[in-house]
Amino acid sequence: MLRNHPDDYEKVYAETTQFSRKKGLIAREYMIEVDAVEKIASSFAAHGFTVEPYDLDDLYSKYEATSPDWFQIPHD
Repeated sequence: MLRNHPDDYEKVYAETTQFSRKKGLIAREYMIEVDAVEKIASSFAAHGFTVEPYDLDDLYSKYEATSPDWFQIPHD
């Protein structure tokens, strides 16, 4: 879904390398530029995905998304 919206996809730093389970559901986490969080979360919710609460003050740089837990998404 994200890849169909290149302008939003450019703002995704990384995604977890594996799916997990949260509250009995399959989950995946993303590191996203703070100015894109609301738009991407709203888009996920509009497509029927459950979006966990997020903290806009809990900031990390894209360089903190390191393997083996995170896959950095290259945007060339």
